[in-house]
Amino acid sequence: MLYEIQVWWSAAGPVAIALLVALLATWVVYRLQRREERAGVLSGLIAELELHELWVGGTGYPAGGWTGRWWGIPPNWSTVVYKLSTVATDNAIQEGPSLFINQDLVRALVHYRQRAHQVNQLIDDMAAFRATPELWVPSSRQEALRQQLDVLAAMLHEGGIGDRASSGANRQYEAVRRALRAERCSTTWRRWAWFWFGLTRRSKNQPEPSW
Repeated sequence: MLYEIQVWWSAAGPVAIALLVALLATWVVYRLQRREERAGVLSGLIAELELHELWVGGTGYPAGGWTGRWWGIPPNWSTVVYKLSTVATDNAIQEGPSLFINQDLVRALVHYRQRAHQVNQLIDDMAAFRATPELWVPSSRQEALRQQLDVLAAMLHEGGIGDRASSGANRQYEAVRRALRAERCSTTWRRWAWFWFGLTRRSKNQPEPSW
């Protein structure tokens, strides 16, 4: 019996070893590709968030704290309000579940994406109102219209962006930054577990569905 096993192994062993080596090499190449995809998604996300920092980052805008006029009075074009692009954020939400080590990052991005969309809605309202000719041409209604535009600006800054004590984009932006930092600072063993087996750290704060 032992002799038969030895004969079988001498014939099949090299083939089995070659097959295992080929499978391992294929898996390593695949995981290296996934690692590069992850690095690319994170790089794009970081670049986009850096652009958002001046708009929704920092300390934000607490309730009652907006008293300025910042809505693009010509020729001061640096104060014109622009919408937030979320191309990299959308891509990270789509690709993140299979690429990120920290699944809290995906959840934080979904919340931030929703708030960024609401900010863009408020910007659209301001942009539409700014198209009123009487805002720029002297008239009896000019000051009243500019005061109304100030109200829209306050809604955008205090309601849409808010601060860390509110539920606006500023709070969700900071949550994304914390989750992104945890993703980039994952421990060595978590990185190895993700690379070899695709294991991720599940979200701890995910609520139970109400349906």
